[in-house]
Amino acid sequence: MWLETPAPGSGQDWLQRARSDFALARVGPQPDVMYNELCFHAQQTVEKCIKAILIEQGVEFPRVHNIAYLFGLLPPDIELPPEAMEAMGLTTYAVTTRYPGD
Repeated sequence: MWLETPAPGSGQDWLQRARSDFALARVGPQPDVMYNELCFHAQQTVEKCIKAILIEQGVEFPRVHNIAYLFGLLPPDIELPPEAMEAMGLTTYAVTTRYPGD
């Protein structure tokens, strides 16, 4: 599929990357695919979507992977569905389970 190249660092750029991570997360369990890698891509999907919103809202953010922290930066007029809070549990997969031996 041909993708239009969004401006680097734009909200659209972050969303395009989030879609890619989501596609990888949806691969599902397979013989050579580790569960924690699927969870990493699920975490990256959520993180990049939040960052896209923050960029579009003009909110600066540090280089963090903590979903709860990023949710806290969202403007108060943005309502999150209750199930969005479940995504905070994915933060563990951002770094901790990413490296062998951790």
